[in-house]
Amino acid sequence: MKFRYEKPWTIENAAVSEADEIRIAANGKVDQILLNQSGINPNAYSISLTAMKKAIAYARKGLRTLSKARELNHFDSLVARDIRKNLNLVLDYVELEYDSNKNPKLSNVLANFFGKSAYSRILDAVRPEYYPHELLDEEAEFMYARNSRQVDVTDIFSTYSNPLFPEAVKEFNEQINKAKQAALRFYKHNQVVDNLDSIKFVFSEPDMFCSYWQDALVRAIHLDPQRILAWLDDSRKIRFDNPSLDMIAIHETGHSLQEILSERTMPKGFHSRRQNNPLFIKGVGLEGVALATEHLWFNQILLNQLQNDYDKDQIKMLDFLLRTYIPKKAVQNAHDVLELREREVNGNTNNPERIKYESHKELAKITGVKRYEDIYVLDDPDFENTLYSLSYFFGEKTFLGIIERLKKQGIDDQRILSAILTGWWSDVEAQEEFITKLLIPSMK
Repeated sequence: MKFRYEKPWTIENAAVSEADEIRIAANGKVDQILLNQSGINPNAYSISLTAMKKAIAYARKGLRTLSKARELNHFDSLVARDIRKNLNLVLDYVELEYDSNKNPKLSNVLANFFGKSAYSRILDAVRPEYYPHELLDEEAEFMYARNSRQVDVTDIFSTYSNPLFPEAVKEFNEQINKAKQAALRFYKHNQVVDNLDSIKFVFSEPDMFCSYWQDALVRAIHLDPQRILAWLDDSRKIRFDNPSLDMIAIHETGHSLQEILSERTMPKGFHSRRQNNPLFIKGVGLEGVALATEHLWFNQILLNQLQNDYDKDQIKMLDFLLRTYIPKKAVQNAHDVLELREREVNGNTNNPERIKYESHKELAKITGVKRYEDIYVLDDPDFENTLYSLSYFFGEKTFLGIIERLKKQGIDDQRILSAILTGWWSDVEAQEEFITKLLIPSMK
């Protein structure tokens, strides 16, 4: 696999280089805390005060080390900004979640992760005057009309039973290769990479309901088979619609190429292996970039710049998917921050259920949807999962803004795509400056 733009970027200043190594240690310690929580570690669901203290110590050591850096060149100064943002986010997360001696305000933590007024923007997104109710209704009507002949894909592809439509299994399995070819056409057309031969494309388990990239070591993209629409025609033959699988392939391939390209060109602190970077710490730069690739791809489809055989209904389906994905996450996001806020204000109550009740009551008031008063209607994720989910919301807005500004400067899609895939940044403002002032001018 060869990338068109593989210029290596290295840190020259010794203090910045040392701080980059320290931030890897700080991120790694946060990841160890998460492993204990998730049950992967044998000491399942335990919180180590030692690990928490080490994460804080690493973060503070890294910030002290950065303070010694002098006379930095442009690249090193941007790296220093990114490290500083990364380490401060580690402190925010650990102190809010685990340090009983610290009580940072939730609104301040969210602002540090996602920008000014983040808390208000999360809630505003679900208010009736801003939430796209008409768009969601249009999508529901469109999909309802198509669903009358739909077949559950688990009747075709299942690890638990014999398929009801064995004659369709072969064609169903071919959809994964079609999705890979769609990704290859896009990234090759935009001169990012010459092939995807070293990346495996497989289906994830059908009951997982998710797609994901399995790091640069395994190099496997797992695509959700539930993304394929299967339906019966008039002769009762199974037909397939897979444009949404293609879109997810674009997204997950973006993750894969960002990781591989970053490891080839950027200092270690910008690599995206999980043990270096818990996902939520740099989620805006991870999911924002991947969502931006979907938009670039779909725009090129609309402009007939990419070979495709989508009919007008499939194009409409893709348009709905692209425009409703983030709004569909918005209600859960609003619920999560309202519950966190209620815990912050009334966390000493003797009735924990009261926190849930009050937050759901407020959500119903904000959205105008009485159903949300039911305390069981939405999930209760961990704080880090909330942060990661919010990365989609803020990441898409951030990187579509960056792309728009780059296009106004006359930068073409080819250079934009390679540029946003270079490095996994914590400070997206520093990233935009790197792209605009250093990376794109170096692209020959």
